[in-house]
Amino acid sequence: MTASWATSVEGLGDVFEVVRAKGAHLAKQHRCSFWWKPEADGWHRFVFTNHDVSILFEAYLRKDVVKKGANRIRRLWVSRDEIRLFADHCVHIRSVFEYAIRMFAESTEAERKAMNAVAPRFFEDLAQVFNEFSVSSACRVTDPWIDSRGNRNLAVGFFTNGLSRFEPLHQRLTQLQASMEQHRDRIEKARNKLTAHADLETIMLGEPIGAATWLQWDQFWKDLGDFVSLVHKHVLGSPFEIRAAMVRGDAEVVLKKLQT
Repeated sequence: MTASWATSVEGLGDVFEVVRAKGAHLAKQHRCSFWWKPEADGWHRFVFTNHDVSILFEAYLRKDVVKKGANRIRRLWVSRDEIRLFADHCVHIRSVFEYAIRMFAESTEAERKAMNAVAPRFFEDLAQVFNEFSVSSACRVTDPWIDSRGNRNLAVGFFTNGLSRFEPLHQRLTQLQASMEQHRDRIEKARNKLTAHADLETIMLGEPIGAATWLQWDQFWKDLGDFVSLVHKHVLGSPFEIRAAMVRGDAEVVLKKLQT
């Protein structure tokens, strides 16, 4: 099947023919195929068999058609660089979580005594930093992919929407996204009140909010790993593992050194 890149735009109205003619002109100029079809709720899909032409067409739409209405455009594909950057970011946040798990959730009594003997306040503060980072990072990758100002975020929704025309992949990505958003619901209050902001009332109450079990965190990371691997395989042709193999070894070395 010939590869193609599609972009949908909403509410063209009287300028539809102008936009269609621009798409046809770009396709002819760069010698690629082009077609369009109407979609539900006043959207139109424009498809090109040339990646660069699709980018040129989207730039034209943003500059001359929708302007500040960025939410009127849906790009129905994702680039190699986008999934590479997202995958690398997920490796990073997963690795930080692995450090936290090994050092504070799975540490032995002897290891905890060593941490307390060497630098008790340092490790207490470090645990808090790890907690806040984990909450922020999980919420960040599940943020809306278009914010209230029309800015696009490199979040899971960006890829789910970008691959909406590819089934059954899209269905599976949607399921994984929904599961991750359930976890976000558990911790979002902590992110909003304590991590992203310093809510006075919450701080004065001093009560824990946004709790999640280790099993729920494990499920979140599994969902994110499966999501990234599926998108990576679709775009780049190979699966991807966000769990870095050497991370736990580094934590083991630190804990061992503390006991010597």
